[in-house]
Amino acid sequence: MEIMTCEQYVLARLFDAEAEAERLAGEVERLEAQAAILEEGAKPTRLQEYIYSLGRKEMLGKQAGFANSAVDADGEPVPFDVWCEDDVRTYGLPKWLSKAAIVEEFGPELMKAYEEAKGGSE
Repeated sequence: MEIMTCEQYVLARLFDAEAEAERLAGEVERLEAQAAILEEGAKPTRLQEYIYSLGRKEMLGKQAGFANSAVDADGEPVPFDVWCEDDVRTYGLPKWLSKAAIVEEFGPELMKAYEEAKGGSE
């Protein structure tokens, strides 16, 4: 082993740290470029979007649409969450999929159906 002064030792460590920082900066650049490629490839194709849309419509058609009205016997609007309890079914779905998860996922579609049901009943 080579004998160094304190100053030489500190400079050697500094140069080593600088080389490591440059290596890591290159690695970060490489990973950022790889992430950009992966994100670009993550965009769905028109076919995938169509399949997704059809699947949503099919699932919503099978699991929702059971409530007859969005107003109660007194003619008062039923709250959305109460209406969803009547409208959404979990029959035929995996046990881990809850009614709340369906309502959360299909919220916009259910809200539209709820507004239509309220409007048609008034």
